[in-house]
Amino acid sequence: MDFVRSCVVMTLILALGGFGLTACGQGDVPTIDPDSEIPGPAPLDEDPIEMPESATTDEDIALVETEVEEDILWDSGLLQNGSFEEWTNGHPVGWEIRATGGNEIRTTNSHQGDYAISLPDVAGVYPMIVQIFSSDTLRGHEVEFGAMMLADENGKFAVQIRYTLDGEEVRRTLTHPGNSIWVPLNTKVEIPEDIESEHVEFVIFRRPNTEGLTLADSAYLNII
Repeated sequence: MDFVRSCVVMTLILALGGFGLTACGQGDVPTIDPDSEIPGPAPLDEDPIEMPESATTDEDIALVETEVEEDILWDSGLLQNGSFEEWTNGHPVGWEIRATGGNEIRTTNSHQGDYAISLPDVAGVYPMIVQIFSSDTLRGHEVEFGAMMLADENGKFAVQIRYTLDGEEVRRTLTHPGNSIWVPLNTKVEIPEDIESEHVEFVIFRRPNTEGLTLADSAYLNII
């Protein structure tokens, strides 16, 4: 008979209705029902991306979506070159460049794909990139505009929808919380039937006189 340290296992088998007896010097050994299902490892968390509670709004009304479907960020929707993968002469294809001094930067520090865009700090002006759509295309429709954004300071980097209604410019703005991580910034708005401006502008901008890093990638525009 073999001895394994202080633990002795004895099995008695009877001719009728045999049974097993197990004893161990370290105490009783728990038994497992052979018909029970042995649990596997806990699954990895696969929660959708959530907007941090610290996200701030600015100017008129900003509508924040608390959840963003991951796959929507891979599709630019109506935008041209929302992925910022295409560049010509140092500028992102499909985007109107304003007040950057020609210093917008193509960077490999991207959220998806090979490239993202970084807007420079320009004294006294708002550097921005813009895509413009006819009001007739969007009139009466709810639209969603957003991008993956990164900034190291609260309030300096934002997405915005602009149009004119009742003689005043309406701005729907959402700013990055400044926590130096990629955050999905997305805003929804219904374009009024009686919109006065001929165009609706979809803007990514940086506030002036703000040092540090800003990055944008995976921009999209969808009619809902």
